[in-house]
Amino acid sequence: MPDRSGPARSGVGRDVTAVLLLALGAAAGLALTTYSALDGALVARGLPPTNLVGPVGHRIAAAVYRVLGFAALVLPVGLLAVAWRLFRGATLRLTAIGSAAYAVLTLALAALAQLLVARFALASFPAGGAVGAALAGRSVRLVSTAGSVILVTAAATVALVVATGLKLRDAAGWGWDALGGLAGVARDRLGSAVREHREAIAEIRAEEAEERARRLEAEALADGAELLADGDEARDEAAAVAGALAAEQLRRPILDDPAWVDGLAAAPAAEAEVGEEAA
Repeated sequence: MPDRSGPARSGVGRDVTAVLLLALGAAAGLALTTYSALDGALVARGLPPTNLVGPVGHRIAAAVYRVLGFAALVLPVGLLAVAWRLFRGATLRLTAIGSAAYAVLTLALAALAQLLVARFALASFPAGGAVGAALAGRSVRLVSTAGSVILVTAAATVALVVATGLKLRDAAGWGWDALGGLAGVARDRLGSAVREHREAIAEIRAEEAEERARRLEAEALADGAELLADGDEARDEAAAVAGALAAEQLRRPILDDPAWVDGLAAAPAAEAEVGEEAA
């Protein structure tokens, strides 16, 4: 009978390694994504930190961020990807190539972060960490900043393709579709904004035309008022009353009668009541 102890041991070892890498990747992801520099003071006082992996997770995340900067977030992804390959029965050679590709991707992203975003001081740790700062500094001395960005981006792209099996043509198609979707949303928003602007302009112009019509009506009311008064003082007083009536007409909506109309309507009624009482 053939001896199957070797393959059995190999399969069990692969599964055990995959489980350990899966747990390590999940813990590393939680520790890195919930890291806060403020947790240091809590840990020093013996209080529980906000880090979901506790004080150990806080210390490990702080150390990894100091070494790799923002590129540290690639580590849990790489560990989970390697664990998934082992679960699927990938060979040792493919697993090693994938691990090496993720390592190169991590170093390239650390250098890119140092080259592109270090000046903005986005976090309490260096953007590229100690490794990214060293790689970026040496690259800039050799091929300048622009050349470093181009070469490191190319290295990161190649590492990403090897690590994930991503096809650049598919990625370009996804990117083009995403840009098309964003352009459609922007076009709809712009069209809506233009329509709202036109409606607002139309309302303003209508209000201006209404105001002009009311002003002309008020001026006509003031000019056409018959000032039947003797003497300059009486005429001036009558002109002032006519001006007040015109101003009242401007202040009130077109469909409403001026206040003095209500007064005129109430005066005959009051006189009628007085006459009835006298009778």
